[in-house]
Amino acid sequence: MVVLLAMVCVAYAGERITNGGFGTPTGWHTWSTSGDPVTLNWDFNSTSAADNPTGGTGPALRLFTSAYTNKSFGVWQKVTLMQGQTYTIGGYSRLTDPGGNKCFADIWIVDENTMANADPIAGHHSSASPYQEAIFAAACGTVTKASESGWGGSGNFSNASIWDTPIFSPAATGVHRASTTYTASDSTGTNQTITGGTVDKWVVIRVNSQSAPIDVTFDSISLMGPDPCSGPPTITQQPISQTILSGGTATFTVAATSDGGDPTYQWRRGGSNIAGATSSSYTTGVAGAYDCVVTNGCGPATSQQATLTVLSPVVVSTIAAAKYYPSGTLVQLVGKVVSARTSYAYWIQDSDPLCGIRVNSTTYPVPGSTVSVTGYLATAASERRIDPVFETWGAAVDPPKPVFMLTKALGGAGLTEDIPGITNGAGANNIGLLARIYGTVTNVGAGYYYLDDGVGLTDGTNTDAEPNVGVRIVSQPGSLAKDDKVGATGIVSTFVNGSDVCPALIMPGCAMPNAGLAVGATSSTLCAGMSTSITVSSTEADCSYQLRTGSTNVGSPVSGNGSTISLSTGVLNTTTTFNVLAVRNVGGCSQQLIQTKTITVNPLPNANLAVSAQQTQIDVGQSTNVTVASSQTGVSYQLRKNADNSNVGSPVAGTGGTINLPTGALAAGAWTFNVLATHNSGGCSQQLAQTVTVQVGLVGSLSGKVMNALGQPLSGLVVKLSTGSFSTVTNSNGSYSFSNVPAGTYSLTANWKSSPGINTYQTHTWERVIVSADRTNPVAPIYLPHTWSKIGWHIQDLSPTGLSEQFLLPVHNGGKTCQMVKGMGNLGVSDTAAAYCSGSFCVGRLNDIDGVGGIQGFDEAWSAGVAPADMAWLVYYGTAKPTKGSGGLHQKMLQNPNIHVWELNNEWDAHYDWQADYTIAMMDLAEADGFRIAAFSAAAGTPSIDPNVKFSGDTRTELENLARVCARAKAHGGHMLALHEYAYDGTLQSEYTAHPGVLVGRYRLFHDYLKNWTATDDPANGWVGADCPIIITECVGDCSAATASVVRDLAWYDQNLVRQDSYVLGVATWNITSGQGECDLSRAYTALANYIVTDVAP
Repeated sequence: MVVLLAMVCVAYAGERITNGGFGTPTGWHTWSTSGDPVTLNWDFNSTSAADNPTGGTGPALRLFTSAYTNKSFGVWQKVTLMQGQTYTIGGYSRLTDPGGNKCFADIWIVDENTMANADPIAGHHSSASPYQEAIFAAACGTVTKASESGWGGSGNFSNASIWDTPIFSPAATGVHRASTTYTASDSTGTNQTITGGTVDKWVVIRVNSQSAPIDVTFDSISLMGPDPCSGPPTITQQPISQTILSGGTATFTVAATSDGGDPTYQWRRGGSNIAGATSSSYTTGVAGAYDCVVTNGCGPATSQQATLTVLSPVVVSTIAAAKYYPSGTLVQLVGKVVSARTSYAYWIQDSDPLCGIRVNSTTYPVPGSTVSVTGYLATAASERRIDPVFETWGAAVDPPKPVFMLTKALGGAGLTEDIPGITNGAGANNIGLLARIYGTVTNVGAGYYYLDDGVGLTDGTNTDAEPNVGVRIVSQPGSLAKDDKVGATGIVSTFVNGSDVCPALIMPGCAMPNAGLAVGATSSTLCAGMSTSITVSSTEADCSYQLRTGSTNVGSPVSGNGSTISLSTGVLNTTTTFNVLAVRNVGGCSQQLIQTKTITVNPLPNANLAVSAQQTQIDVGQSTNVTVASSQTGVSYQLRKNADNSNVGSPVAGTGGTINLPTGALAAGAWTFNVLATHNSGGCSQQLAQTVTVQVGLVGSLSGKVMNALGQPLSGLVVKLSTGSFSTVTNSNGSYSFSNVPAGTYSLTANWKSSPGINTYQTHTWERVIVSADRTNPVAPIYLPHTWSKIGWHIQDLSPTGLSEQFLLPVHNGGKTCQMVKGMGNLGVSDTAAAYCSGSFCVGRLNDIDGVGGIQGFDEAWSAGVAPADMAWLVYYGTAKPTKGSGGLHQKMLQNPNIHVWELNNEWDAHYDWQADYTIAMMDLAEADGFRIAAFSAAAGTPSIDPNVKFSGDTRTELENLARVCARAKAHGGHMLALHEYAYDGTLQSEYTAHPGVLVGRYRLFHDYLKNWTATDDPANGWVGADCPIIITECVGDCSAATASVVRDLAWYDQNLVRQDSYVLGVATWNITSGQGECDLSRAYTALANYIVTDVAP
């Protein structure tokens, strides 16, 4: 189920409310009660940033009155929900204080539609008020919960937990958010409809002020949960028809998916319901046609019909007796002994009376196995056979011994019209018996030979135009030849020759596959490194075919299909001859096919020749030569443009030495070439491994520096440009440089490894690095955070007990540093961090400065017309310009050398033109003395991410001012952007999931805007973009939750957000403030230290 709140004007799967972000009345209906006349206002497109509860200027719903009223009014919308399913409803609101007078605002889900001039919440629809559910509600002014209960209607404000988390609190103004869960019931109202598991409800937004005007704005109202089912269940597993013996049972099973709640099942026989058969499976022994009706809230789906066939065979004690029954009779023979087997059948035999019969089965039992067979009798070529339905195997016994017979006795005469013998046969019918004969080989054919015991029988067939004498032995003759004297043991059988049925003796065992199949290839000639397929035609369906080289298998076997199959050779580098081994699936006998196939493989040219250019830098319009050393004779070399592999000039023949390939006149730019080598005989070709780049026109140089968050240089980092082979390593000062770089725009990446496989610092990329010709282009410094947790502390407590022993020291002993220790007022905490956990990144902030006063915001200075630069001087030096006093922020910076970055103000959401100029002036002053500034320290939700929003009186948008400051911060000095991120109601994870980028994770939206900023670009002086480093100097979700829950939430924020972004240097968890009345998390010292060291959340 999708939970949490929908963003403004964004549709999510599972959203049941239409237009919950407003902008138009679409989906909503207005209503009001009768009462004193007064102007009521419904504004669906309120764009006032001051009123909008999410802080933007996007559309919101504003409900307000121009005067006192006793009326209730608002909007409603019908929603269709799944009966019994749970939904989450919530939203944002902002209340304008009505001056302490009674008022209320609430959102409900009710069972009935609103009526004219009636309050839909107050029970006006019928004498019995329908069930109602308060989703969230609040009072303002002097109204209390107790007095609210008198407003009428059953169930109003009955949920204490809802009252405890109102959409806004009594007598309070500002932004509030609420959400709760709701389970759709099947309660009925006058206008309610319940159809197929769905239920109609009405979402009602209501406001009222009893003695003064009211002004409330709502935004992002959402109802999230499962969609009403889109249709009946989908049956994913159908019941299968089955056959059983009388007295047995079978189980039918059905499976289905349903988005309309758990489905129900009803099995039917012949279309009629079966009592009690209401699960997904049904077991029965009664013959019939069965199906299952699977139903959800949207209706039924009926499975395919499956038939249960119950067999009642004729149980026959002997094989001889069974043979008397006509074809098609279902018989059962119990406990019969297997006398012989082949790949397509086996035979069973009785000793008294002596009789055997063929069972058409691919089972390959060992002679002597016992089996009970149930099957249908059939006759083919005078041989009685059983087509089995069931075979049940028992214990093995001694196999039957063969009966010695003369050739003239094989087959015998018919006993009844259903049990014929061979044509002109004499004696008892013995087809199906295991027999042995002796004689002389008279003829040898493909898959058979003839054996004569002196009787001189003929069956009218010929082999190689010579009449066959004796009895046909169905077996591969192997090395047998005419006049050989041998014995043969097999099953008495028959074959048809015209209108005659002739005797035959089938030799038991596996029937050898046909070795005479045609073997071919898709391609018989290849270049080295290519592959082809060997083909086998007219394959046998009960055989598999294994490709081989000699006796070594190539790939896996492929099953025959009665037609042509393909066997992959894999990659070939030399000429190779392949053979194919055919294996009978039943019995396992095998033989190699007679034909083989040779694949001719032509060699590839040497791809590892040295490729270079006579000149790698030339003027526009000039030409040079690409050279290939140690070229091969018999090979031609074609120069190509690497971008599209288009040919340049004509191929040049190899000489055994160095050859020249002219580039022709070239236009300005960097041109990369490759060379294609082709053998003159065989035509095999491949590109040489090396390419070469020729720079045509102007080039420049660039230089920069890489440091950690503390501003310390990092040596040994690999720095790469996104083009060519430009790569270097930073020196001991963290510096790097590149020369002869073609003019253009690149990305540049810094990556540091202390040893192979161990990353200590994150990798960071500047996406726009501009190289201008004929100059050294400065690149903005790169500041890298560590790869481990970025979560640290915001410390407000002047004497934080346990910080050293419970947090800093365990982190240090675990081999880590704290990537954010912020002292708010308590600047000495930086010295503690340096002493107990060296290498930790420290931030400082003051709310006021002696001689200056408060510095969190400067509304008074702005109102008084003080110039931003003058105010910056006063704050920095503690004296008016141009005197450099010994106080101010500068003095604090000198006194606290372990603070690496200083925040300037705190959540001042005003006068961004002035604020930006002030911040830039402070950067200039601090940077001259080697100090670093963190700008804005913006509150959650500010400044506006809307690129069109300007603060009243400003000439630039809020985002433009943010970018001006961040461009200055990125260019030099190591300054950065500070933001606050809070989840005001719930966890960081839940807030981000519901509204990514509104309050939590919005730093990413700022970064995306800043990296594409070009208005202040000055590449010659290192100004490109505005994506400066970011620090989150206040952050927390629900700090009242259990310690483990708080740390788990911070770990989620760490692992899923800030550690994914190398431009974020650290996060300060708000707050350590014991005894000061605000959220105090000092109880989480140990848990957070353990997380940082182990990277495992509690």
